[in-house]
Amino acid sequence: MELIIIGAGVAFCAGAFAAAIGAVGAIALTGLFALIALLVAPGQGHVDFLGIYAFGLYLGPHVSFGPAVAAAAYAGRRGYLSPDGKDILTPLISVHHISPIVVGGLLGTFGYFLQSGLAQVFGPKVDTIALAVVLICLLGKVFGRRGLREIYAKTPSEVKAFGGRYSWRSPIVWLPWQCTPPMLTLVGIIVGGLGGWIAWVLLKDPATAGLAILPAWAIGVVSFFFFISGLKIPVTHHVGMVAGLATVQSYAVTQSSVSILWGVAFGVVAAFGAEFLSRAFNTFGHGFVDPPAMIILVGSVLISVAMASTSIFRDLFVLPVLIVLAAIAYSIYTHIKHKAFTDRFGVEPVAPAPVANIE
Repeated sequence: MELIIIGAGVAFCAGAFAAAIGAVGAIALTGLFALIALLVAPGQGHVDFLGIYAFGLYLGPHVSFGPAVAAAAYAGRRGYLSPDGKDILTPLISVHHISPIVVGGLLGTFGYFLQSGLAQVFGPKVDTIALAVVLICLLGKVFGRRGLREIYAKTPSEVKAFGGRYSWRSPIVWLPWQCTPPMLTLVGIIVGGLGGWIAWVLLKDPATAGLAILPAWAIGVVSFFFFISGLKIPVTHHVGMVAGLATVQSYAVTQSSVSILWGVAFGVVAAFGAEFLSRAFNTFGHGFVDPPAMIILVGSVLISVAMASTSIFRDLFVLPVLIVLAAIAYSIYTHIKHKAFTDRFGVEPVAPAPVANIE
């Protein structure tokens, strides 16, 4: 009982702290501590450092980032931030109101109990931290004027005119600089290759095998410090983590460097998947639902549960190559259609999005 009370109290402090510094700043610190932990010599202290700081009660996304996102949605509803509730960059201490920080703290405590319960139900194969973050973000949407209907909000008429929310021509998107099929394919291949390679390197040493999925994720999250400084950067941590998951599962079956190819393929899947999920649950309506957390959750279920229970990873080349080639073919097709569209109308179909929609 004592540990539960302490955990609830510390989680409140973590959520309040994350809300005070802003959700993007909080997750950047999580990535920084994870990266530092990865540089520590393998051993018990290494694992504890990750568990206590990066993914524990201090900076774990379920007690820091997710609650801070939902607190931003609350602040938007109260008129303290942009009314759409999607400003996850601004530190909430700057709005000069206590209530958003308290909301972040209360949701931090909720996230602590939520993730603990989810871990008991689903076990280690499902990323219950990502699941908790997604659920807390969805809860934040309830602060919108339409309540639960904000979870899958209506498609605006100006978006329908360009083919709907899932069209590559949609003028309202999550990341305007990273939304087209060619760019998604390129980011998926590059970060998937890096994430798959570093996972493969770590898997070859039993002392570091348990950390294989983390480096590409941590580096991607730490890069948010560049965004906070005002630069538009690629958002890649979800791509790296899903690529690492696929590499780990493939390597467990094949013990081969070909597992890197699975990382590349699922890097592409993660890039496209996050874009799809962002248009389904994040881009429209009140509040922010983290697309990277959503695709990391889906990836953990798809790769570690569904695919790992089959013999699909025994396929060394065919399926991952087909996935990459399909993405490249689709990218070429949409590039040609995009050029024809701009030549005809003289405008770009994608309009700028709010600067805070980064995580």
